[in-house]
Amino acid sequence: LDYYKIVFDQKVDTWINCHINAFKFFGGVAQVIKLDNLKSGVLDANFYEPIYQKEYKRLAQHYGCLLSPCRPFKPQEKGKVESGIKYVKGNFFAGREFQSNQEMNRALAQWLCSANERIHGTTKSKPSELFAEEAGRLITLPLEPFTTSTWHIRKVARDCHITVDNNYYSVPAKYVTKDAMVSLSSQIVKIYVEEEIVATHARSKGQGIFTTNSSHYAKNKIYCPGFADYDEKCQEKMSSMGSKDR
Repeated sequence: LDYYKIVFDQKVDTWINCHINAFKFFGGVAQVIKLDNLKSGVLDANFYEPIYQKEYKRLAQHYGCLLSPCRPFKPQEKGKVESGIKYVKGNFFAGREFQSNQEMNRALAQWLCSANERIHGTTKSKPSELFAEEAGRLITLPLEPFTTSTWHIRKVARDCHITVDNNYYSVPAKYVTKDAMVSLSSQIVKIYVEEEIVATHARSKGQGIFTTNSSHYAKNKIYCPGFADYDEKCQEKMSSMGSKDR
C-alpha cells in the first residue's frame, strides 16, 4: 500500500509529522522502518551503532517500532523506495500543473485512492488487497498521540533549578552545576543528564514561575522561593530596610 505526502523541506518536525500521518493512514505501525540516512533521522549512519536524531528516536520508542537505516553506499537497500518515488513522479506529477498547494494535495489524495487499487506491475495484485492480508502484523497505534519537543541545553543552578522561557524547574540536587538537556513540549518539560531522565514537570503557562519538587533537595537545603524558610528570610530583610520616609 502506498502513501505519499507533499512537503517542501526536510526539517525534523516535517519528517516526524510525515511518519505520524502515515501511521494514521495505515491504521498501525510497521514493526521495522527502513529509512535513508537523512539528517532529520540519522545523525551518524554507523552500521553497528547508528546515532539517531533525538526526536526521531523518541518517536520510534513511542510507537514501539525498530529503526533500520540503509547502509551507506548500498543503493540496493533502498531500491523499492526509489522506484516508488519514480512512480509518483511519472504517474501523478508528469504533465500536471496546480494553482495552489491545497489543490495539489486534494489531487494527490484522489490519485492515491486509485493508485492503491491498480494491478501492481511486480506483484500482479492490488496493493490494497495485499495490505489487507498483512495489516494484522502492524503494531497497534498508542492511545496517546506523539507530541514533538524542542531541545535546549541548560546548566543546573545552585538553587537546583534550570531556566527555560523565563520559568524555573527543579532538578535533583546532585546535578547542580551540570549541563542538562531539556525536552520542551506544549505540555511537558523533561530534563535529562547524560541521556538519563532526571526530572519531569508540567510546563508553566506564565513567566517567572517556580515549579519545584521538594524531594529534589537535601533535607537541610530546602531554600528557594515558595519554601517557608526562604520566604521568611526575605520578609525579615525587607522589614529591616525600613520605610521610604526614613
